[in-house]
Amino acid sequence: MADQIGDLLTHGLPPTYPNGCVRKVMAVTAGDVQRVARTYFDPDIVDIVVVGDVARLRAGTQALGFGPVTLRNLEGKQLTP
Repeated sequence: MADQIGDLLTHGLPPTYPNGCVRKVMAVTAGDVQRVARTYFDPDIVDIVVVGDVARLRAGTQALGFGPVTLRNLEGKQLTP
């Protein structure tokens, strides 16, 4: 709570800011996200990173159709499937 109050004072925000911010975020729809993504993200120059169990995530990731799936280790070295 003290941290939030400090942020409000530091940035000159009204006391109602945290609640208003939450309401605005909760009002964002899937359509809003898609519209913004189409406007600002070029899929030809964006890498999507998915972290997790390959056996569970690979099929779903490929089904999205964003391009080839490349497996890499923690150091970024490409792995063979």
